[in-house]
Amino acid sequence: MVSTDNENRRRTRAIALADRYPASRQILEFYAALIGFDSDWPTLRARLLEIAPEPMQRAAALQQQPQGIFLRILSRLNPTKITPQQNNECPNCGNLPQCAVLREEGQGHSLFLVCSACTHEWNFPRSECPACLMTDEKRLGFYTAEQFPHVQTLLCETCRSYLHIIHCGVDPQAIPDVDELACTPLDIWAMEQGYTKLVPNLAGL
Repeated sequence: MVSTDNENRRRTRAIALADRYPASRQILEFYAALIGFDSDWPTLRARLLEIAPEPMQRAAALQQQPQGIFLRILSRLNPTKITPQQNNECPNCGNLPQCAVLREEGQGHSLFLVCSACTHEWNFPRSECPACLMTDEKRLGFYTAEQFPHVQTLLCETCRSYLHIIHCGVDPQAIPDVDELACTPLDIWAMEQGYTKLVPNLAGL
């Protein structure tokens, strides 16, 4: 199958981030190898046993039917449609966000959530928690790390959830769902502080 420009762009970004962030190299290279995959579970399972990080290989070897992360990989071809009930649910397919992105709009920046299933983006208030929808700005905090200048980790002190925000104004080459996979050190930090990500990514973090 001929790759689309969008797939080539994602693959190129994943490979570039793998070189930049060694701690996330395995999952980014794995993701790059799976971009454009459009087959069934037996084919995916064979690919997992060939190229996936060792923990995922072991899990794939034990599963006769796809579960968990593997089901999510397959569902990206045709995400399950759920009727959204709240503004933190994707208006396209109803699933919860994987991350968020800040994009330049007018004289400032607007926040968009990025769907964990179909990668659709939709506008969301910057003063609201994407998990519990709490609107007290004093209960929201942000963590940044020098090695990730274009990423903020949004922390909610009400529900103890976290979500990475990719700032495209800082890095115009960023692709939210790809760059989110590079944030393994930020995931580890957040979990050590007792926070839980709204939706684990394809690395299980």
